[in-house]
Amino acid sequence: MSKRTGTLLAFLTGMVIGGALVLLFTPYTGEEVRDRLKREGKKILNKAREDLKNLVEKVEEDIVSIEEEE
Repeated sequence: MSKRTGTLLAFLTGMVIGGALVLLFTPYTGEEVRDRLKREGKKILNKAREDLKNLVEKVEEDIVSIEEEE
């Protein structure tokens, strides 16, 4: 196993353990946790979509700019 793979595995393992501890010690009910996760997940997904849209627009503008230079 390469050092990079080992580091990634350690990071992912830490994330899983940390997530499990948060769920075990949270003062919220399971339903509240699920609702919060769903809500935050939607926010992250919407942000990722917006960032991707902006990136596509920027790349398209750059392509047009390059084509005009030729």
